[in-house]
Formats: sequence, structure tokens, C-alpha cells
Amino acid sequence: MPLTDERRARSSPRKLLSVGQIASKLGVPFHRVRYVLDTRPYIQPAARCGIARVFDREAVKLIRHQLKGIEARRTEQLPDLPLFDEVTAGGDA
Repeated sequence: MPLTDERRARSSPRKLLSVGQIASKLGVPFHRVRYVLDTRPYIQPAARCGIARVFDREAVKLIRHQLKGIEARRTEQLPDLPLFDEVTAGGDA
């Protein structure tokens, strides 16, 4: 009897990632992922491997979403700085 998608999903092990693996996969520094996890108590590990926390796909999606939100807020708060050419052009130096 062939496995249906539902049975295959139930029978295959979940892929769980550590904080370092998540940081690597998302291309961000480790401390940023830790910051998100430390400040958002609703993002919980799926399991523990010794003292390491491991997270499932849904948690990784939440972490990515939170990191994107932080980045968006950071870029909104940057002041409008003059362009390099405007700063270096025509000054009495």
C-alpha cells in the first residue's frame, strides 16, 4: 500500500534546527536569533537536545518574521543623510 502525503508526513521525522543552524540558514548573526528567542516567549523550542534548544519549521518561520520586522523598523528610523557627493561637493575646506 503506497504512503499518502498525510501518512508520509506522520511517519517521517521532523527536521529540528539549533539556534546556530537557524542563524546560518537565515544568514544572520547568532546573537540576533538569540535576541528574538529571548524577547519573544511565545516562540518555544520543539524539543531539547541536552541543553540545546531545537526548533521546528513553524518556529523558524516566526523567527524569520520577527527578524524582518526588526530590520524594517531599523531602516525606518535611520535619518535621511546627505549623499556622499552632496557632502563632498563645493565646500570651502
